[in-house]
Amino acid sequence: MCKLYKQPVEVNPGPDGQPFSFRWKNKWYLIERGYPYQISPRDWQWYRNMGLDPYRDRYRCYTDGNLDCDLVQERDQWLLERVWD
Repeated sequence: MCKLYKQPVEVNPGPDGQPFSFRWKNKWYLIERGYPYQISPRDWQWYRNMGLDPYRDRYRCYTDGNLDCDLVQERDQWLLERVWD
């Protein structure tokens, strides 16, 4: 299960350009493990129905604060798209 947030976050990129850490609700999270992923074509319609763009760059992140989440880059900003239980 997950909760959809779609809230802006401040992201510090690593040397490879992927998120290294981010600030959400005035707290910094260090990304211990993260990887880019793409939405499966079978899920595109669900994403569109939720007001999300299935073509954006997404990163699944596991943080030092035990937060499992997805970050997505929308235009010039990063969003915390969802948090997994």
